[in-house]
Amino acid sequence: MKIMSLVAVAALLTVCRAGQATEPPKFVSATFQDILSRVIRRDKDSEAIMEVKAQKDAPQRVSGLNFTIEEQPSQNEVVVVIWRNLKTSGGVYENYCLIMDDAIREELRNQKRFQELQKERITKALEERAKKIEQLTEGKLKYGMTPDEVAAIKGKPAAVDEIEPRGAAGLPFNAFIWIYPNLKLHFYGGILVDVERKN
Repeated sequence: MKIMSLVAVAALLTVCRAGQATEPPKFVSATFQDILSRVIRRDKDSEAIMEVKAQKDAPQRVSGLNFTIEEQPSQNEVVVVIWRNLKTSGGVYENYCLIMDDAIREELRNQKRFQELQKERITKALEERAKKIEQLTEGKLKYGMTPDEVAAIKGKPAAVDEIEPRGAAGLPFNAFIWIYPNLKLHFYGGILVDVERKN
């Protein structure tokens, strides 16, 4: 009889634990629930939130706003900022300091995974770009060479195409394209970053 009771109790504990493991995340923050209901884009690999809809009463309607979440050190809080990338001020639409809950912890894990994946993606893209430059120039040029180093090998370009891209602070980057009879060499930040064949 005792064995049957012990087996029954063990089975009940197993069922209870299984039920706990499959429980949906516990929400504490109604604000974060609202944000989750407005998500319009996630990173496909990490499931991290990338964009959310503006609230219905937002002063300026936009199709999608950027999402960032940052854990506060030594606290059980996060800061969530929902913003639009503008060159002028006024880009923040929503800014919250929220108490951590299961859903927020899950999003923090997703965001951390997204950052790891981004580093891997950038590394892979740079490796591919470096390989492309070496292939198209038959090993004469390499990713990261300065204009002086390139000119010492290729000579002066036939033409130069100046570009004025702007960074996050609105400051121009040193970006231009050197045009040769058969190639276009792209410089960004003062280094060679890409090569394309001219048609």
